[in-house]
Amino acid sequence: MDDPDLDAFVALSAALTGFRPEELRATGLVGRHLDTVRGQAAGGPYRALVDRSGPIGSEWPVGIDTTDPNLQELARAVTYLWYTGVWPAGPEQRASIAAPEAYAQALVWKTFQGHPPGTSAPGFGSWSRPPARPGTGVSGRPA
Repeated sequence: MDDPDLDAFVALSAALTGFRPEELRATGLVGRHLDTVRGQAAGGPYRALVDRSGPIGSEWPVGIDTTDPNLQELARAVTYLWYTGVWPAGPEQRASIAAPEAYAQALVWKTFQGHPPGTSAPGFGSWSRPPARPGTGVSGRPA
């Protein structure tokens, strides 16, 4: 996607979510999420949030006007979008799914190294084996 706002959106999103820009790009959702934000926060508020969030690569919250409740709400909505794949409901709008793949690529799953239910088959008989111990890939069943 050849969009001049893409890098600024990734930098803002990285600051809001705590994920590195590379991790956000790896989801394949940067363009879709940017389109969602633009569609939901028509121009002005989004532009103000990007402009007040500091230079690309700076640490959050450099330069952000945290006293502006509209910008606070927009920052929360962008964060929610990345973590859940859903644009949150507002007073005058309904919640909306950003893209079909947004659920599976939502950051919430990556935070605890989980897998989104219903997105991939675990394999025949997987229910009969105990889960792997965290970080080892080894079954919890005694040898």
